[in-house]
Amino acid sequence: MTESAKKILSQIGLFSSLTDTQLEVFSGVAEMNRYNTDESIVTESNTEDHSFLIIVNSQVKVYSASLDGREATLAMLGTGEFLVKCLCWMMILALGINKN
Repeated sequence: MTESAKKILSQIGLFSSLTDTQLEVFSGVAEMNRYNTDESIVTESNTEDHSFLIIVNSQVKVYSASLDGREATLAMLGTGEFLVKCLCWMMILALGINKN
């Protein structure tokens, strides 16, 4: 998995100028997950330690939901974009994941 993570990271602008050794460090701790369409990835009560998420091949909607169920879309993120867990008060919703 390290080689595939390394390849993915090297294609993302934030990591594109790193050396192979630096990419190996990051890819060594990377974890790849697949999510279904409309599956919540991060929520306020989420206890998993996903502090930095990179969208590899999909699109996600970042939104905030009020207690009465109203949603406000805050951002739409696509392939190569990323978010950090400081958005923990928002829900991240997977949209149209490519399941290839």
